Amino acid sequence: SGEEDGHQSIERQVLDSNPILEAFGNAKTLRNDNSSRFGKFIQIHFDNSGALCGAAIETYLLERSRVVFASEGERAYHVFYQLCAIANGPKDDQAYETLGLADLQLEQPQEYEYLAGGNVFTVPGVDDVEAGWMLVKSMHTIGIEPSVISDVLKTVAACLHLGNVSFEGTEAKGGEEGSKVSSTSSKAMSALGQCAKLLGIQGGAEALAGVLCTREVNAGGERVKVDNTVAQATSVRDAVAKGIYGRLFGWVVARVNESLFTDPAKQANKICILDIFGFESFKINSFEQLCINFANEMLQNQFNSFVFKEEQKEYEAEGIQWSYVDFFDNTPCIELIRDKQGVFALLDEQCILPGGSDESFAEAVRGIKHKHLIAPKRDRTAFTVCHYAGEVEYATEDFLDKNRDAMQDDAIAALENSDVEFTKVLFPKKKKLSAKELKEKNKAGKKGKGGKQSLDSLSSQFSKSLSELMATISQTAPHYVRCLTPNPQKMPGVVDNACVVQQLRCGGVIEAVRVTRAGFPSRFAFADFLARYGVILPSALDGEARHGCQAILEYVDDAKSETGVYQIGKTKIFMRMLMTDLIEAKRANALGKIVVRAQKVIRGWVIRRWYRRAKLAGAILSSRALAGVKRDQFLTTLRNGKAMELQ
Repeated sequence: SGEEDGHQSIERQVLDSNPILEAFGNAKTLRNDNSSRFGKFIQIHFDNSGALCGAAIETYLLERSRVVFASEGERAYHVFYQLCAIANGPKDDQAYETLGLADLQLEQPQEYEYLAGGNVFTVPGVDDVEAGWMLVKSMHTIGIEPSVISDVLKTVAACLHLGNVSFEGTEAKGGEEGSKVSSTSSKAMSALGQCAKLLGIQGGAEALAGVLCTREVNAGGERVKVDNTVAQATSVRDAVAKGIYGRLFGWVVARVNESLFTDPAKQANKICILDIFGFESFKINSFEQLCINFANEMLQNQFNSFVFKEEQKEYEAEGIQWSYVDFFDNTPCIELIRDKQGVFALLDEQCILPGGSDESFAEAVRGIKHKHLIAPKRDRTAFTVCHYAGEVEYATEDFLDKNRDAMQDDAIAALENSDVEFTKVLFPKKKKLSAKELKEKNKAGKKGKGGKQSLDSLSSQFSKSLSELMATISQTAPHYVRCLTPNPQKMPGVVDNACVVQQLRCGGVIEAVRVTRAGFPSRFAFADFLARYGVILPSALDGEARHGCQAILEYVDDAKSETGVYQIGKTKIFMRMLMTDLIEAKRANALGKIVVRAQKVIRGWVIRRWYRRAKLAGAILSSRALAGVKRDQFLTTLRNGKAMELQ
C-alpha cells in the first residue's frame, strides 16, 4: 500500500543517511578505521502503530583541523579519498559525466598536501571507489539532485586544491615581510586557479591570491590592507579550507534532516541515540581534545548522577540502612573548565584582548589554583587537567585561532559574492542592519557577563549545546553502551588486557562496578524474589509476600542478617554479592533435588510401562506358542487315528 511504501521510503532514507554522515564526518585513526570525528544526537520517531516515521540529527564539534592535517598513520575525512577514487576511476560511466568529475581535475590522494601528512591512503578491506559511488547513491536517495551533488563534490575538491597552494616570501612596504603564491611552483599556481574556478571566486585566481596574501586592518578608523607573512598566509589558507568544509558539513546535515523530517503530529514515540566521541589522550593534545574530554566529563557526571546518586536515592526510599559510598565526583573538574574564571572563560578573554596570545592564555590558566589543575614545569605553554579518566596535558598552540572559529572578513566576502550559486548557499550574505540595530548590537556586544566583552566563541557554543543535551538526557530513561577495542593493532582474536582496562576506566565502568559492589547490587521485588527462590522453601509461597521472602532469607542465612548481607526494603529485597552467591547455590541445590525426583517418577513410569507391555507381549507369545503345540498334537493324533482305521 501507499502507507507501507512511505514507511519503507523513510527507512531507506534513514539507512542511507549513515553513509553520507560517515563519509563527511568519519576518518581512519590509529585506534579505529572508521572513527566518528563529531558527536551526534539522533532522534528516531515512531507513529502510533510503532512504524518508523522520521528522524532528526543534531551534531556537535566537527574536528575541522582534520581537514588540513592528519597525524602519521591516520587519514582525513573519508570523502576526500572516495572522491579521488571515483574521479580517477572508469570515465565511460554516465554518472561520471553527469557529476562533472572531469572538471574537478583530481589526482591520487598522495598528490594533495592535506592528505599526504598521514601517509595512509587506503584502509584494509575498504574499497574507496565502491564507497564513493555509494555516497553518491545515498545522496540521491535522500533527495539531493544530481546537479547539487556535483556542486557538493566540487566544494570538496576545492578544499583539496586549496591545500596545494603554497607561498613564498616577499618584501612588503616598509621593509616588512610579505607573501605571494609560489610563482616557481606550477602545482601551486594550477591549484590556485582550479580552486578559484570551483568556488566561483569573482576575479579568479588573482582575487583568491589577494584574499590569502593580504588582510584588512583598522588604522585610524579606516580599513587598510596589509600583507600577510608566509606563515599568516598559510594560516588563512587553512582557515578558509576549514571554514568551507565546516559550512558544507552543516549543509549536508541540514539536508539529511530535511529528508527525514516528519510532521510532529504523527510522532507518538521516539528513541534517542547519542553517539559521541570518547575520552582522548594523545602525545600532543590540543583544543579539540579539551572540548572532547569536557564533553566526556559532562556525560560522566550525568552517568554518576543516574547510576550512583539514583541508587542511593533508592536505598533511602526503601528504608535501607546503608553507609554513604564515596565515588569520584567530577563536578569540580567541570567547574574548572566552564566557570566564569575557568579555562573556557580565560580563553574567550584572550580572544577578545588585542594583545591576546596562546602564551598569555597558558600563563593565565597556569595561574589558576585548583586541585584538578597542574602546571607542568618543563613546558610553560602547557597545562594539565586531572580528568576522571586520568591526567591529560594540553599544548596551548593554536588554541585562540581554533576558539575564534572565524575566517577573515575579506575571505567571507569573496565567498558570499561567488559566481557559483551553491557557494553562495554555504555563505549567504548577512542582512544589513539599520543604524539603530547596529548601535544596539554594538552596545550589547561590548559588555557580557561580569562586565567583559562577549564573544560567540566555539567553546561557548559547545558548552551551551552540551548543557542543552544534558537537559534532554535527564528527561529520558538512558541506557549505556560502552564500545571497547580489544587491541590497538585491530587484530582479530587478540585481547590486550591493559588496553581494555584503560577503556573501562575512561568509560567509568570500573568506578561503577566498585560502587555497585560496595552496596547491594542484587535487588528483587517481593513477587520476583518469590518466583525465583520460592523453590528453596515452598511453604513460604503461602501467605503474605514480604513474610515469605523473609522466611526464605532466614532459611538460607543462619546468621539472620547479622552480617548485613541482605536487607528487606518496603517493596524490594536487597542482597550483597555474598548472599546472592549463597542463595543461588541453595536454589541450584533445590532445583537439583526437584529434577532428581522428577527423573525418578518419569523413569519409574517409563519402566512400569515397559514392564506391562513386555508382560503382555510375553503372555501373547506364550499363548500363541501353546496353541501351536496343541494344534500340532491334535493333528498328530488325528493322523494316527485315521491310519489305524485303514489298517
